[in-house]
Amino acid sequence: MFTNSLKTTPIAAMSVLALGAGFLACAPAEEEAAEEAPEEAPAVREVPAPVGEIVVIRGDSREFHELTPGNPTLMVATEVGDPNAIGTVAGTTAMSNVIARYENYLLEDWVYTYDEYIYGLEGGVLTLETEDEVFEVGPGDGLWIPRGTVAKRLEAGEMAPNLVAVYPVDWRPADENWSMEGEPEPVVFVAAADRQIVEFGPGIHTGSDVGPASAPGVVAVSDILHCAVTVLDNFDTQAQRPMMFDEYLYVLEGSLTILSGEDAHELGPGDAIWMPKGAMVQYQSEQSTLMAMIYPANWQEQMAAAQEAAGGEEAE
Repeated sequence: MFTNSLKTTPIAAMSVLALGAGFLACAPAEEEAAEEAPEEAPAVREVPAPVGEIVVIRGDSREFHELTPGNPTLMVATEVGDPNAIGTVAGTTAMSNVIARYENYLLEDWVYTYDEYIYGLEGGVLTLETEDEVFEVGPGDGLWIPRGTVAKRLEAGEMAPNLVAVYPVDWRPADENWSMEGEPEPVVFVAAADRQIVEFGPGIHTGSDVGPASAPGVVAVSDILHCAVTVLDNFDTQAQRPMMFDEYLYVLEGSLTILSGEDAHELGPGDAIWMPKGAMVQYQSEQSTLMAMIYPANWQEQMAAAQEAAGGEEAE
């Protein structure tokens, strides 16, 4: 996913940094302590919210970190991901949701051992070159990169910010032992100008760049993630209901309110919210455009099954 060279150690950037072995039971003499004291371990930023809670990320409060220390060509703000990774705001065991800023960036011969979706925010262009094609992701464009894809080149000159969804959350770069059965699915590019926004239900329209075959207007079929540009118009779910899936929403335009218990989360452009499975929520929006990233992709089937089960209980 995000690394600057196959010669670096990207695993360390996305995993827990080792802490010291602990305190000695007895303090040695001052000189011995100076000689034997271990080097101070770098701090790990504590996740402010436990796994399983709703988390709101304000656009003006994001913290960007160098993925590879000392190399600023790729800066990331991990909205949702490994609860122990540096900079993670909301911990989860599902997908990762990251804002990545590429600038003067070049990565060659990278093997995707995971599924990744990229949505271009306002800024420069991110270029992906595979064996067969070249894809240029600009503002509003979407790119689905299935597991097993080999990138001959991933490059950006001018700073190119992107929303990124990755599955699984504990991805690892390829090594000599990595392999997969069969050929990877094709990379799918969705140009902003060509995206089809279709009616999904009352007050909601969606352009599904990636999702299950049953989703309306889906471009790239996936049984892992569902990533869609979603437009809400006088939309209100009327009551708080339990989430049947994990969902990350990023507000592109307009405003959105999420009610949960006694809390009302007001979101505007650049804000994001993480709503894990099981959270009680109600959506309200007069007008908004969102990027929705959902796991698992078959969330509609899960909702239908839950509604059917609830109907059976009421009948009894």
